[in-house]
Amino acid sequence: MAKKKALNFTPTQKRELIEWNSQKISVSRQCELLMLSKGALYYDPVKMDQYSVSIMEFIDRQYIKTEVHPYKTH
Repeated sequence: MAKKKALNFTPTQKRELIEWNSQKISVSRQCELLMLSKGALYYDPVKMDQYSVSIMEFIDRQYIKTEVHPYKTH
């Protein structure tokens, strides 16, 4: 029985290997061979606007500054 070998490629690198117009092998089969899910194939990250990034950074700074006091349970 053949063993599957893990490819040491990132999902982005695997997406670049897909031949969209191949007459010999379907996109689905290429994904299967590359061990890339169809969801990962079509994933398009959403860019965050600067306001959202600023808010997240503010929350991170506040979280780091805030002391957390453990509580006792009985």
